Formats: sequence, C-alpha cells, structure tokens
Amino acid sequence: MEVESCCQALLKRILPEVDPQKSGYCVDVGVGTFAFYCELFAQLGFTTIAVEPSPVKKLKKLCDRAPFN
Repeated sequence: MEVESCCQALLKRILPEVDPQKSGYCVDVGVGTFAFYCELFAQLGFTTIAVEPSPVKKLKKLCDRAPFN
C-alpha cells in the first residue's frame, strides 16, 4: 500500500473519532499535486482550510466544484 493511501485511510477512521461533532477545522498546508487531503476532509464533512501557493490544474478544478459556505 502506498504511503498516501495508507495515511488517508487512517485519517478516514481517526478523524470522526477525534471530533465526532465535526466542530473543529482541518488545515491542509501545501495541498500538493496528487494526494488532496483537503478533498478527503471535505468528504468526511469537516470544515477545511487548504493552502497551496502553486495549484495544479486538477486542484483548481476540484476547488471550482467544491461547495463553499
């Protein structure tokens, strides 16, 4: 199993236990180019702050379709 998929699988199980009310924020600094943790956090229902100084096209498209509150 690749490191990224393993980390995302762990976060998917751990985050809901750490904050079951989803009252906190997930912060993703250096979002990257292929393993978008911010997407996982949003899918889990967590408010997320994502920072990427050099976004790739795939990330820009992801942000374009993301619902912002």
